[in-house]
Amino acid sequence: MSQDKLELLFEKYFTKTATPAERAAFFRLIAQDKDDQELGRLLEVYYAKFVGSTATADLFDSEGLFARIQEQTERAVAVVPSRSRKIKRWYWGAAAAIVAIASLFAVWRTVLLPAEGDSQIAQRIQPAGAAAYLTLSNGKRIALDSLSTGLVAIENGVTIEQDDEGGLRYQMNTGEGIAENNILETSNGQFIKVTLPDGSLVWLNSGSSLTYPSRFSNERRNVTLRGEAYFEVARNVNAPFTVSFSGQKVTVLGTKFNVKAYSATRASATLLEGKVRVENAEGQSAVLSPGQEAELTDLTLRVQSIEAEESIAWKQGYFSFNNKELQVIMEDIGRWYDLEIVYLNPAVKSVKLIGSISRHSDINVLLQRMALTKEVRFRLDGRKLYVQ
Repeated sequence: MSQDKLELLFEKYFTKTATPAERAAFFRLIAQDKDDQELGRLLEVYYAKFVGSTATADLFDSEGLFARIQEQTERAVAVVPSRSRKIKRWYWGAAAAIVAIASLFAVWRTVLLPAEGDSQIAQRIQPAGAAAYLTLSNGKRIALDSLSTGLVAIENGVTIEQDDEGGLRYQMNTGEGIAENNILETSNGQFIKVTLPDGSLVWLNSGSSLTYPSRFSNERRNVTLRGEAYFEVARNVNAPFTVSFSGQKVTVLGTKFNVKAYSATRASATLLEGKVRVENAEGQSAVLSPGQEAELTDLTLRVQSIEAEESIAWKQGYFSFNNKELQVIMEDIGRWYDLEIVYLNPAVKSVKLIGSISRHSDINVLLQRMALTKEVRFRLDGRKLYVQ
């Protein structure tokens, strides 16, 4: 990204004129760790401009501050309450340094010093990281993490291989064969990439399953999803690609989109590139353009414009939430860390937060940063996470 764009987002954020979409874009930039030098320069410029003290400005070591923040936060960015009423806000990662300009030593102490031990969330829990499984058409179920790179199976003239990164790849060896279904499943804390027989790419998120034929017909390409997946569909004008989920469906010729359908009663489809047609169980339909998301139930279909990249933050290794309700956030966290979420105060379900943090963090890192918003508290007991 150009320096002008970064500076514009920085200034809008710092002067509190940034839209939610601009704030989310700014947080994603910080998370990429590509512009630390430029961010350091901007921090020093704004520090001198707004604090106006040479003596204190000399103490502002942006390079050292960045290094210590990154070490302490494991690439965390921001978690903030999104409501407009006056409340104390806390920031992490490089964003913490920005707010440090305005609320100097208190925020520095919070970010730079190790958090005091909190016995309520002191357990070390990493993402669950269990196996992904492939079920062949003959019913054989294969734990993919038990295999080495190379051949997984051959059925109906199709070779199934596992690549160096643990993903699956289908390759047709003959022009004809019987199309029989395979099922790819991920456990909590696991995701996997698969190259389908037509060359389409699918990233399957945690706690999900994808059912698809080992070879597609010449007229249609139908798959069934439970959970969440990101699709990059190989273009074929003669064979539409249809994803069925929770009684709804998405039909495309070739495009990039995300479908989230963990619930049996509600789902969403987000378009990043191309065009898709979405349809719910009642036959209501809409054609999406890039940057639009459809929220679907059996009876309703609602289309809105969003920051589409946020919907695939999971694919890049992040939890990202822009004005999302805590209940939705905790569903994703519970699924990834394989935790049961128990609400001691149901009212907190509607609290909305903005932020981003690595999915590879220990659960304590994530919970401590969310708790510092002062909007929510946690207690971890084994695999139960109590929220109040």
